Amino acid sequence: MMDIKQFAQPESGKINPAVFSDYDVYEQELEQVFTRCWLYVGHESTVPNTGDYLLNYMGADEVIVVRGPDTRLRVFLNKCRHRGNKVCFFDRGNARSFTCTYHGWQYDTEGRLFGVPFYEDAYLSQLQREVNGLVEVPMVASYKGLIFACWDPSVMPLDDYLGDMRYYLDHLVLHEEVGGIEIVAGKQRYMMPTNWKLLSDNFASDNYHTPTSHASAFKVYAESERMRRDRPSGENFQVAVGYPSGVPHAYAGLRFLPTFDEALERDLRNAEELGPEAVDWVKERYHRAELHWADEPITVQAGTNSHIFPNLSMITASAGALEARGIIQWHAKGPLLTEVWQWAAVDKEAPKVVKEAAIRKLMAGQSAAGMIAPDDSENFERSTDNLASHMTKLQPFDYTMGLGFESSHPRQAEWEAAGFTDMPGLIGPWMSEVSQRQYYRYWAHLLTGA
Repeated sequence: MMDIKQFAQPESGKINPAVFSDYDVYEQELEQVFTRCWLYVGHESTVPNTGDYLLNYMGADEVIVVRGPDTRLRVFLNKCRHRGNKVCFFDRGNARSFTCTYHGWQYDTEGRLFGVPFYEDAYLSQLQREVNGLVEVPMVASYKGLIFACWDPSVMPLDDYLGDMRYYLDHLVLHEEVGGIEIVAGKQRYMMPTNWKLLSDNFASDNYHTPTSHASAFKVYAESERMRRDRPSGENFQVAVGYPSGVPHAYAGLRFLPTFDEALERDLRNAEELGPEAVDWVKERYHRAELHWADEPITVQAGTNSHIFPNLSMITASAGALEARGIIQWHAKGPLLTEVWQWAAVDKEAPKVVKEAAIRKLMAGQSAAGMIAPDDSENFERSTDNLASHMTKLQPFDYTMGLGFESSHPRQAEWEAAGFTDMPGLIGPWMSEVSQRQYYRYWAHLLTGA
């Protein structure tokens, strides 16, 4: 078994490529990471009624998220207690019970085994149905609609786990001031031929790749009059928000500006193309946003990618009224393959015309056939091809960008004077690898206990 302490040394900025290809490491992750962390399993807007359910994965384990007759959300292992067959077969739906198609055992939406064919003849009425219910995930909690679950009964409370990331979720993703978000029905599913951690650390503020990897997309944007017109001003930052719990979440591409004036002008201009209903929405949305931000030291106008450890990422593009958010999970399917699940989230109270336009814009960028995701897929495929050879495994990956300047950047005094460092977390320059180093430091801690 690989010695994680030897191969993952985030303090030096060096990570051995073997941690992205070794099967023993993957097995350790299933046991030590995906069973000990809060994992996103769905959104409350997709299971509003009694009997509503959806399927997701916690590591390699498929689970059912279902709302019971008492309105409580429960999460169960999708496995019959008799011979291990699945009892739920559809991504989402509504059901009064779940039935195994092998031998017909039936479970209600609270996980209880209530139907056993030939109970008297086959089991002589001796089977203890009360101890053969669906295996239930012990810890389930929601944060403003985002549902998380954890196998570890001793895990820290979800609010503590999210830590300072809650601030940025509230202001840039969940938009509590306008009634929250809702998930659009359906999701994209596609495969990335790479390790799930590389996709996670890419979204955990790897802005360094953007000008090179996505040069073709930016060339198209640069030639678009509308894209040039809508490009926001201001300096970009990133923030490592693994505080106070130490769990390493991150936000990339944050843009701080004193008011919403520029963003409001941009959105009103674009809303006119969608009609008066969209214009009214933009005005109301920004009015509420200004009230929401009134007591904050700095106004955050935008944030591109964010990541919640271990495998949940989000796309926000901006805090604008015409933007959809992307919610992405990186499901590990072995050390060298990841299945990507992506949903679109929109403001619940937005008019239909705004929701449809926002979804189209999101899909044009980060999606399986968008302008952005295929670039990433090609790069990860090439990097993963090299993991199969002997000599390349001997050359560590370099994560030294900004090493030693995490809290003493040459521009730190300038940022403090501007008030940027009053925001939660560790504010840093747009290009830095401090968030990735924190990511692997915590990852190694989970695997080693050190």
